[in-house]
Amino acid sequence: MEKVNFFNRHLVQTGENYFEHFLFAFAMAMWILLTGFILIVHAFCPFLFRLTASSSIKKLHEVMHKRRDHLISRINSTSKNVDHLV
Repeated sequence: MEKVNFFNRHLVQTGENYFEHFLFAFAMAMWILLTGFILIVHAFCPFLFRLTASSSIKKLHEVMHKRRDHLISRINSTSKNVDHLV
């Protein structure tokens, strides 16, 4: 059994290794940054990207909730604590 400490607690709770967690978190960060850039462009040119940012945010929300639900079901199947995900 892996020793849980401050540095790996979140990874143990999610059942992910460092690389899996890094890839997902980095992809979400890039998605958010791109959406922010689109919003900045839209602020200056309201006729551009009229629905892009809101669609992107809705899709991001959907992806995050699907991932959370998947992690919760995976963790529940191994009887780990999921309080941090709710």
